[in-house]
Amino acid sequence: MTQGFVRVEDEYCLRPVYRDEVEFLKQDLRFIVSDGTFHLVLCHNLAFTYFDDATQSEVLRKIHDKLRPGGVLVIGSHESLSQGASGFWAWSGKQGIYRQMDRGEGCGGKLR
Repeated sequence: MTQGFVRVEDEYCLRPVYRDEVEFLKQDLRFIVSDGTFHLVLCHNLAFTYFDDATQSEVLRKIHDKLRPGGVLVIGSHESLSQGASGFWAWSGKQGIYRQMDRGEGCGGKLR
């Protein structure tokens, strides 16, 4: 943790050497329009809490399409992806953290 972050009082801040390469975007998940792909999508306490099942499925598909292979989706710890969701697996048993399946990861790719 200390390699990438520095503690400032009660917060952890990303070190400048890494922060310069990070771009934060604020977007409406129902209409993802940005170019390119992402290593990380943070979707905390929104889509998988307040959206109906059909909208959740559509948002998850769009996130999947925008994540690089092996990219990470972080949702709220009380949220979960629907039973029918595919293309992600729970990462290291951490609740709310999912890794996109790489192309060719067949059997091991089910949500746990």
